[in-house]
Amino acid sequence: MMEENSLNQEVEYLKKKLNLANSDLKKAQEELSSTKAELGSFNLEIDTIKGDLEHSQKELSLTKMELETAKKELSVRFQELEVAQNEREFLKVEVDKIKSDEGAKIKELEQIKKEARDSQQTINNLKNEINSLKIQLESSSSKVIELESSLKNAQSQFIDSNTKIGDLEAKISSKEEEIIKLNQLIEEKDKKIEEINMEIYALKPEQRAGDYSSEERKMCPKCGAVGQDIRVVDDKTKIISYINNIKLYAKKNVCKKCSHEWA
Repeated sequence: MMEENSLNQEVEYLKKKLNLANSDLKKAQEELSSTKAELGSFNLEIDTIKGDLEHSQKELSLTKMELETAKKELSVRFQELEVAQNEREFLKVEVDKIKSDEGAKIKELEQIKKEARDSQQTINNLKNEINSLKIQLESSSSKVIELESSLKNAQSQFIDSNTKIGDLEAKISSKEEEIIKLNQLIEEKDKKIEEINMEIYALKPEQRAGDYSSEERKMCPKCGAVGQDIRVVDDKTKIISYINNIKLYAKKNVCKKCSHEWA
């Protein structure tokens, strides 16, 4: 009897340990779900950063092309200016030659000066455009560097999340193995308890008339069998309560002789 109580206590302890293991498994699964959600957010952020980076790189390439075009146009303008300056020098010489005809030549000189001023204005405008393009290029380069840094940080967080998921999956696998072992141990203990009960029942001495307990005086209403011919078992069709998710069944009587069952 003491061994049976000890086994029952051990079974209760193992059941409690099983419940704790199930609770740990549930927590680990919830943590895994949370981590996967964070990973999905990181992946979305990485895709967004990649898109911004590609867009900035395209803008940078376009800006470089525009800068090269502006440089070519500026070179042409410088050539035109040099030609205009040469023409201006030539015209100055011509002015000296035709001072006698001041009226017509002064008008022609004013026209040449106007063209020279226009050429100078064109040169200034091109210089301003070049400076603006240089500023845009510097700004685009800085933005590309910032996006590359953000991408590296997001990739690092992605690697950390994958490592955390691996750890959680390993922990869940360990808990599942522990639960399987606990269930097997509980089954073994239940079998041992049943064997001991059967041995105790077989070793009971026969009771004298008048010494029978209320349980041993039960009589089969069908064949009239009593005593050891009556067995009390769980009625799996009637659940009376739950204890830590364990079902507690009502009891019923079974006649060993005729197999009749009654409450």
